[in-house]
Amino acid sequence: MSIVQDPQGQCHAGSAAATLLARLGLYHDRWPVATVPPALVAQGRLTPDVADGILAHFAERLNALSEARGYRSRDVIRLAPDTPDLEALLANFQRAHRHTEDEVRFVVAGEGIFVVMVSGQRYDVLVTAGDVLAVPAGTRHWFTLTAARSITAVRLFGDPAGWVALYDDDISPTEVSS
Repeated sequence: MSIVQDPQGQCHAGSAAATLLARLGLYHDRWPVATVPPALVAQGRLTPDVADGILAHFAERLNALSEARGYRSRDVIRLAPDTPDLEALLANFQRAHRHTEDEVRFVVAGEGIFVVMVSGQRYDVLVTAGDVLAVPAGTRHWFTLTAARSITAVRLFGDPAGWVALYDDDISPTEVSS
């Protein structure tokens, strides 16, 4: 379940988090993950068979969301302590950036934090297994792992080219809005 920390440091969970995310213009939903076969969410290298299995398991929901919101491609990403070049990948994700399209993640396993800037205010959004989050096009944000350092997520894209970041050098992940 997503937990949102607002600029005043208050944490919002459950329906309060959903209401806040909607007010901020972020799409959020919860999908059931309890029926995912354990082999698809087990730690270890993400193989093409595992990625295909995850996409097949959620095909109906992914197709419906893609149809409703105009997403044309998808893939699966897994970040964990044994991910090759993990720190280099995180360095890209942890720099403030935006996109010309929504950044969409469906968390299948693990957790992470999206930091989004809305009207100059910082909101930290903890996403966990089952959360679907779409950060709207043009919204400054960055992503980091939690102390668990593990996430498996489906990424949805409007542009078949995939993830393309436009970096904003005027905001850094260590900056805190007040």
